[in-house]
Amino acid sequence: MELFYSKNIADGRIILPEDETRHCVKVLRNKPGDTVYVIDGYGGLYRCKLLGAGKEAECEIAEKSVGIGKKKYSLTMAVCPTKNIERYEWFLEKATEFGIDKLVPLISEHSIRTRIKRERLEAIALSATKQSLKAYLPVIEDEITVADFLKGQKISDLSVNKNSRITGEKQSDSSIIKLIAHCEEAEKISLRSALNNRGCLGNAESSNADKESCGKPHIIIMIGPEGDFSKKEIELAADAGFSAITLGTARLRVETAALAAVTEIYFSKS
Repeated sequence: MELFYSKNIADGRIILPEDETRHCVKVLRNKPGDTVYVIDGYGGLYRCKLLGAGKEAECEIAEKSVGIGKKKYSLTMAVCPTKNIERYEWFLEKATEFGIDKLVPLISEHSIRTRIKRERLEAIALSATKQSLKAYLPVIEDEITVADFLKGQKISDLSVNKNSRITGEKQSDSSIIKLIAHCEEAEKISLRSALNNRGCLGNAESSNADKESCGKPHIIIMIGPEGDFSKKEIELAADAGFSAITLGTARLRVETAALAAVTEIYFSKS
Protein backbone atom coordinates (compact mmCIF):
# COMPACT_ATOMS: atom_id res chain seq x y z
CA MET A 1 0.00 0.00 0.00
CA GLU A 2 1.36 3.41 -1.03
CA LEU A 3 0.57 6.33 1.27
CA PHE A 4 0.17 10.00 0.38
CA TYR A 5 0.05 12.97 2.73
CA SER A 6 -2.16 16.03 2.84
CA LYS A 7 -3.32 18.67 5.32
CA ASN A 8 -6.00 19.95 2.95
CA ILE A 9 -8.95 17.85 4.14
CA ALA A 10 -12.51 19.20 4.27
CA ASP A 11 -16.10 18.37 3.27
CA GLY A 12 -15.35 14.77 2.34
CA ARG A 13 -12.57 15.78 -0.03
CA ILE A 14 -8.77 15.72 0.10
CA ILE A 15 -6.54 17.86 -2.09
CA LEU A 16 -3.06 16.43 -2.56
CA PRO A 17 -0.23 19.02 -2.74
CA GLU A 18 1.77 19.29 -5.95
CA ASP A 19 4.65 17.01 -4.94
CA GLU A 20 2.29 14.29 -3.69
CA THR A 21 0.17 14.65 -6.84
CA ARG A 22 3.26 14.29 -9.02
CA HIS A 23 4.25 11.09 -7.24
CA CYS A 24 0.71 9.74 -7.33
CA VAL A 25 -0.01 10.46 -10.99
CA LYS A 26 3.31 10.74 -12.82
CA VAL A 27 5.37 8.14 -10.94
CA LEU A 28 2.77 5.59 -9.82
CA ARG A 29 0.46 6.32 -12.78
CA ASN A 30 -2.76 6.44 -10.77
CA LYS A 31 -5.81 7.49 -12.78
CA PRO A 32 -9.22 8.99 -11.89
CA GLY A 33 -11.31 6.27 -10.27
CA ASP A 34 -8.34 4.52 -8.66
CA THR A 35 -8.22 3.93 -4.91
CA VAL A 36 -5.52 5.88 -3.05
CA TYR A 37 -4.65 6.09 0.65
CA VAL A 38 -3.88 9.40 2.36
CA ILE A 39 -2.63 10.21 5.87
CA ASP A 40 -3.11 13.48 7.75
CA GLY A 41 -0.09 13.18 10.09
CA TYR A 42 -2.28 12.94 13.20
CA GLY A 43 -3.21 9.25 13.03
CA GLY A 44 -5.90 9.50 10.35
CA LEU A 45 -5.81 7.16 7.34
CA TYR A 46 -8.22 7.86 4.48
CA ARG A 47 -9.23 5.45 1.74
CA CYS A 48 -10.14 7.63 -1.19
CA LYS A 49 -11.19 7.61 -4.82
CA LEU A 50 -9.01 9.73 -7.06
CA LEU A 51 -11.30 12.21 -8.84
CA GLY A 52 -9.00 14.48 -10.81
CA ALA A 53 -5.33 14.47 -11.69
CA GLY A 54 -4.46 18.09 -12.36
CA LYS A 55 -1.79 20.19 -10.70
CA GLU A 56 -3.25 19.23 -7.31
CA ALA A 57 -5.19 15.97 -7.34
CA GLU A 58 -8.64 15.87 -5.73
CA CYS A 59 -9.76 12.76 -3.85
CA GLU A 60 -13.13 11.73 -2.47
CA ILE A 61 -13.03 10.14 1.00
CA ALA A 62 -14.63 6.70 1.10
CA GLU A 63 -13.50 5.60 4.56
CA LYS A 64 -11.53 7.02 7.48
CA SER A 65 -9.55 5.05 10.06
CA VAL A 66 -8.05 6.67 13.15
CA GLY A 67 -5.14 5.82 15.43
CA ILE A 68 -3.10 4.08 12.73
CA GLY A 69 0.38 3.43 14.15
CA LYS A 70 -0.54 4.73 17.60
CA LYS A 71 2.04 3.92 20.28
CA LYS A 72 1.72 3.22 23.99
CA TYR A 73 4.08 6.09 24.74
CA SER A 74 5.06 9.57 23.58
CA LEU A 75 8.76 10.04 22.76
CA THR A 76 10.66 13.29 22.36
CA MET A 77 14.27 12.93 21.24
CA ALA A 78 16.35 16.03 22.02
CA VAL A 79 19.51 15.31 20.02
CA CYS A 80 22.43 17.56 19.08
CA PRO A 81 22.99 17.70 15.29
CA THR A 82 26.11 15.91 14.12
CA LYS A 83 29.00 17.59 12.29
CA ASN A 84 28.14 15.42 9.28
CA ILE A 85 24.46 16.25 8.86
CA GLU A 86 23.87 13.08 6.82
CA ARG A 87 24.35 11.05 10.00
CA TYR A 88 21.67 13.13 11.73
CA GLU A 89 19.32 12.69 8.80
CA TRP A 90 19.94 8.94 8.88
CA PHE A 91 19.00 8.87 12.56
CA LEU A 92 15.79 10.79 11.93
CA GLU A 93 14.78 8.47 9.10
CA LYS A 94 15.31 5.30 11.16
CA ALA A 95 13.84 6.77 14.35
CA THR A 96 10.70 7.77 12.43
CA GLU A 97 10.34 4.21 11.15
CA PHE A 98 10.35 2.92 14.74
CA GLY A 99 8.23 5.81 15.98
CA ILE A 100 9.03 9.13 17.62
CA ASP A 101 6.73 12.06 18.28
CA LYS A 102 9.15 14.96 18.28
CA LEU A 103 12.76 15.77 17.40
CA VAL A 104 14.39 18.73 19.12
CA PRO A 105 17.78 19.73 17.60
CA LEU A 106 19.83 20.80 20.63
CA ILE A 107 22.76 23.20 20.38
CA SER A 108 25.31 22.44 23.08
CA GLU A 109 28.31 24.46 24.25
CA HIS A 110 30.39 21.74 22.54
CA SER A 111 28.36 21.55 19.31
CA ILE A 112 30.21 21.87 16.03
CA ARG A 113 27.04 22.21 13.94
CA THR A 114 24.72 24.96 15.17
CA ARG A 115 22.22 25.20 12.30
CA ILE A 116 19.81 22.75 10.69
CA LYS A 117 17.48 22.93 7.68
CA ARG A 118 14.15 22.11 9.23
CA GLU A 119 12.30 21.80 5.92
CA ARG A 120 14.72 19.10 4.76
CA LEU A 121 14.36 17.19 8.04
CA GLU A 122 10.56 17.44 7.74
CA ALA A 123 10.74 15.98 4.23
CA ILE A 124 12.87 13.09 5.47
CA ALA A 125 10.47 12.42 8.34
CA LEU A 126 7.47 12.47 5.98
CA SER A 127 9.11 10.03 3.57
CA ALA A 128 9.97 7.65 6.43
CA THR A 129 6.46 7.95 7.88
CA LYS A 130 4.86 6.92 4.60
CA GLN A 131 7.42 4.19 3.93
CA SER A 132 6.80 2.58 7.34
CA LEU A 133 3.00 2.80 6.90
CA LYS A 134 2.42 5.15 9.81
CA ALA A 135 -0.18 7.88 10.08
CA TYR A 136 1.54 9.95 12.78
CA LEU A 137 4.12 12.45 11.50
CA PRO A 138 6.81 13.50 14.00
CA VAL A 139 7.18 17.19 14.80
CA ILE A 140 10.56 18.75 13.98
CA GLU A 141 11.39 21.72 16.17
CA ASP A 142 13.76 24.60 15.40
CA GLU A 143 17.23 24.35 16.89
CA ILE A 144 17.48 25.51 20.51
CA THR A 145 20.34 25.79 22.99
CA VAL A 146 20.54 23.18 25.73
CA ALA A 147 20.16 25.88 28.38
CA ASP A 148 16.99 27.30 26.79
CA PHE A 149 15.54 23.83 26.26
CA LEU A 150 16.06 22.94 29.93
CA LYS A 151 14.66 26.29 31.02
CA GLY A 152 11.53 25.44 29.02
CA GLN A 153 11.32 22.06 30.72
CA LYS A 154 11.33 23.69 34.15
CA ILE A 155 8.65 26.19 33.11
CA SER A 156 6.57 23.32 31.72
CA ASP A 157 6.86 21.45 35.02
CA LEU A 158 5.72 24.50 36.94
CA SER A 159 2.76 24.92 34.60
CA VAL A 160 1.72 21.28 35.04
CA ASN A 161 1.94 21.53 38.82
CA LYS A 162 0.00 24.80 38.84
CA ASN A 163 -2.76 23.37 36.67
CA SER A 164 -3.02 20.24 38.81
CA ARG A 165 -3.47 22.41 41.91
CA ILE A 166 -6.17 24.48 40.21
CA THR A 167 -8.12 21.51 38.85
CA GLY A 168 -7.51 19.29 41.85
CA GLU A 169 -6.34 16.47 39.57
CA LYS A 170 -3.61 14.18 40.81
CA GLN A 171 -0.49 14.47 38.66
CA SER A 172 1.39 11.18 38.19
CA ASP A 173 5.15 11.57 38.53
CA SER A 174 5.63 8.63 36.18
CA SER A 175 3.73 10.26 33.32
CA ILE A 176 6.83 12.29 32.35
CA ILE A 177 10.19 10.55 32.21
CA LYS A 178 13.16 12.86 31.59
CA LEU A 179 16.51 11.23 30.80
CA ILE A 180 19.95 12.34 29.65
CA ALA A 181 22.78 10.22 28.26
CA HIS A 182 26.30 11.58 28.74
CA CYS A 183 29.88 10.31 29.15
CA GLU A 184 30.82 12.04 32.40
CA GLU A 185 31.51 9.96 35.50
CA ALA A 186 28.26 9.87 37.45
CA GLU A 187 25.76 7.50 38.97
CA LYS A 188 23.71 6.13 36.07
CA ILE A 189 21.18 3.43 35.37
CA SER A 190 20.26 1.70 32.14
CA LEU A 191 17.43 3.03 30.02
CA ARG A 192 15.44 -0.15 30.61
CA SER A 193 15.86 0.23 34.37
CA ALA A 194 14.85 3.89 34.20
CA LEU A 195 11.59 2.92 32.51
CA ASN A 196 11.00 -0.13 34.69
CA ASN A 197 11.57 1.83 37.88
CA ARG A 198 8.71 4.11 36.89
CA GLY A 199 6.40 1.18 36.16
CA CYS A 200 6.25 2.04 32.45
CA LEU A 201 7.48 -1.14 30.80
CA GLY A 202 4.92 -3.32 29.12
CA ASN A 203 6.09 -6.52 30.77
CA ALA A 204 5.48 -8.74 33.76
CA GLU A 205 7.97 -6.82 35.91
CA SER A 206 5.46 -3.99 36.32
CA SER A 207 2.32 -4.47 38.37
CA ASN A 208 -1.10 -3.59 36.97
CA ALA A 209 -1.31 -0.75 39.49
CA ASP A 210 2.01 0.64 38.25
CA LYS A 211 0.88 0.47 34.63
CA GLU A 212 -2.41 2.21 35.39
CA SER A 213 -0.67 5.02 37.31
CA CYS A 214 1.84 5.41 34.49
CA GLY A 215 -0.80 5.70 31.78
CA LYS A 216 0.78 6.78 28.51
CA PRO A 217 4.25 7.96 29.52
CA HIS A 218 5.83 10.98 27.90
CA ILE A 219 9.54 10.16 27.56
CA ILE A 220 12.16 12.84 26.85
CA ILE A 221 15.75 11.77 26.10
CA MET A 222 18.70 14.12 25.63
CA ILE A 223 21.69 13.03 23.51
CA GLY A 224 24.76 15.28 23.29
CA PRO A 225 27.13 16.25 20.46
CA GLU A 226 30.42 14.64 19.43
CA GLY A 227 32.17 16.39 22.33
CA ASP A 228 29.41 15.46 24.80
CA PHE A 229 27.44 17.89 26.95
CA SER A 230 29.42 20.35 29.06
CA LYS A 231 29.54 19.82 32.83
CA LYS A 232 27.39 22.92 33.26
CA GLU A 233 24.75 21.52 30.90
CA ILE A 234 24.72 18.20 32.75
CA GLU A 235 24.18 20.07 36.02
CA LEU A 236 21.37 22.11 34.47
CA ALA A 237 19.75 18.90 33.24
CA ALA A 238 19.90 17.36 36.70
CA ASP A 239 18.39 20.53 38.14
CA ALA A 240 15.56 20.26 35.57
CA GLY A 241 14.76 16.73 36.73
CA PHE A 242 16.66 14.70 34.14
CA SER A 243 18.10 11.37 35.30
CA ALA A 244 21.43 10.13 33.91
CA ILE A 245 21.33 6.89 31.93
CA THR A 246 23.90 4.64 30.33
CA LEU A 247 23.49 3.04 26.90
CA GLY A 248 26.17 0.41 27.47
CA THR A 249 29.94 0.27 27.75
CA ALA A 250 30.79 0.91 24.08
CA ARG A 251 31.56 4.41 22.85
CA LEU A 252 28.71 5.22 20.48
CA ARG A 253 28.37 7.90 17.84
CA VAL A 254 25.68 10.50 18.45
CA GLU A 255 23.26 9.00 15.93
CA THR A 256 23.95 5.44 17.15
CA ALA A 257 23.28 6.35 20.77
CA ALA A 258 20.08 8.17 19.84
CA LEU A 259 18.77 5.30 17.73
CA ALA A 260 19.71 2.78 20.43
CA ALA A 261 17.48 4.70 22.85
CA VAL A 262 14.60 4.79 20.37
CA THR A 263 14.78 1.06 19.67
CA GLU A 264 15.09 0.13 23.35
CA ILE A 265 11.85 1.96 24.10
CA TYR A 266 10.17 0.57 21.00
CA PHE A 267 10.84 -3.03 21.96
CA SER A 268 10.18 -2.46 25.67
CA LYS A 269 6.75 -1.01 24.97
CA SER A 270 5.72 -3.32 22.12
